[in-house]
Amino acid sequence: MSTRGMVEFYHGKPGEDKEPYVLLYHHADMYPSFAIPDITRRLKHAMQYVSDPPCAWWDPERVAGMFVAWSLGDYEKPSLDPGEAYRVQFEIERAAKEGREPKLNGTGYGVPVYQPALHYFGDIEFLYRVYLYREGAGGHFSLNKPKFTIHCFAPAGDWWNDAPEVPAPDDRLKRIEVTATGLYKVCPYCGVKLTSKNRKTHEC
Repeated sequence: MSTRGMVEFYHGKPGEDKEPYVLLYHHADMYPSFAIPDITRRLKHAMQYVSDPPCAWWDPERVAGMFVAWSLGDYEKPSLDPGEAYRVQFEIERAAKEGREPKLNGTGYGVPVYQPALHYFGDIEFLYRVYLYREGAGGHFSLNKPKFTIHCFAPAGDWWNDAPEVPAPDDRLKRIEVTATGLYKVCPYCGVKLTSKNRKTHEC
């Protein structure tokens, strides 16, 4: 079964007001060791386009929009070229192996990997909260360097039958401590502290 997950984008630092937010769904591979590097890579890519007016807004709406737009094309190298929007990476690779051009319909049309959502899905295994902010005066619309923080959570309780409203309250989430590359700092099952010495051998 796919490891489903969702990503929330907020304006401000952790602990500040959680509004406004944008919610995206990702169908597979959302375990932290994939999701944290993937989200980080896309955020750093987005930073390149919010340094100067008229696109200087470092806010949930625009950054999440970039996630959706770029996830239509080459998965490893996001592009802003609208001509790439219909191509999904597996179709490009398949066509290259078969010595043909990628199809313009059928499997050639891309469905974004990151998809806008209106509510939590009950079968997600991970939820990521992305906080977007800039240091100093000027708020999200300024030329101060854009920054972000990512927190990882697992749903607590029965989300399948009783998913909370967005944003989920603290008692419906279990914080998962991870490294910058998405490795567990603490085993989420038994609570053992994980390090480079025991991470590969730990079994739970």
